[in-house]
Amino acid sequence: MFGRSVRGRARAVEFSGEFEHSQVVVGEHNTLNRYEGTVVQVLPAGAVLMPEPQPRPQTRLPRAGPEPLGRERELEMIREALARGQSTEFYGPPGIGKTALLAHVARAPGAAWADGVVHARVGGQPVEDVLQWLFEVFWTTKPRWAPGPLRIREYLRQLRVLVVLDDVEFSADDATALLDAVEHSTILIGGIEPHLEPTARAVALAGLPVDAAVAAYARCLRRSLDRSEERAVAQLVERLGFVPALVLAAAAAGVGLGVLVAGGGSTPTATVTRAVTPITSRPRTVTSTAAGTGTTRVTGLGATVTRTVPATTTSTSTTVTTTTTTTTSTTVTTSTSTTVTTSTTTTTIIQ
Repeated sequence: MFGRSVRGRARAVEFSGEFEHSQVVVGEHNTLNRYEGTVVQVLPAGAVLMPEPQPRPQTRLPRAGPEPLGRERELEMIREALARGQSTEFYGPPGIGKTALLAHVARAPGAAWADGVVHARVGGQPVEDVLQWLFEVFWTTKPRWAPGPLRIREYLRQLRVLVVLDDVEFSADDATALLDAVEHSTILIGGIEPHLEPTARAVALAGLPVDAAVAAYARCLRRSLDRSEERAVAQLVERLGFVPALVLAAAAAGVGLGVLVAGGGSTPTATVTRAVTPITSRPRTVTSTAAGTGTTRVTGLGATVTRTVPATTTSTSTTVTTTTTTTTSTTVTTSTSTTVTTSTTTTTIIQ
């Protein structure tokens, strides 16, 4: 790096070589905040930013959806924990119903928070971006300002708000940073695996009860089912592992009902298999990020999910398995193990 100056003031800067994971700031009165990327803010000389609080309470709610079916027990557990101010999470494989439950609780949490309720689908965003979003919900500055990872806690820690985050892929350290930053708030998150500290309430989601799965199928059709259709759909949803997203996909596509009803009261297994094949035979991919990040990205329904951690690190890993093609039940298991990995892993699954 070379600087050319005129009368003691830099007029040009030259760079050469290779630069990785670096930041470059040129000019005067700059504020540099580093997140996953870099934010460079140019401020007038002598400017002092004074964030002003937004009116309270603030709400950022998802659109209203239908009442969840077959989840009364899980909703009661979550609402009891939230009423005590205990941070909580839903976890389970894709398609198991986390998004619907989170949206429902956000709109009807069963308790009140002085500063409001906010909901967002994180979708793999880093925790720094989530904290910046919260800052902008409750504070305003002109020009727009990013306080940085240390200072931002001073603006968020006194909030009393319910923060509902969907599709979370935080590492354990990220989850801890979030809880520390919003010290007096309550967190409700949903993800493939547990993320919060052991003192938080974690609710594992499995498949729906058979009557709820049949009711969900009928609701998607927007009509009631007669008895022969109910028997046929009961066999269909069993073959789909009672996974809500698969049940709704089958209903929306009109898959299986006519075939199964035509088969009579005792439908052969081969007929059921043919009915569910259009739903369960599509390849899906599960990809875990490179070693050292401690995060997992999953796409598809009914996936087998394994969390990876840095090499030679001992941690608690959670495997959540939903079987939809070869068995007639849904199993959710949790185990503790030591995982050693140094590479990106990709697994192709069949829903």
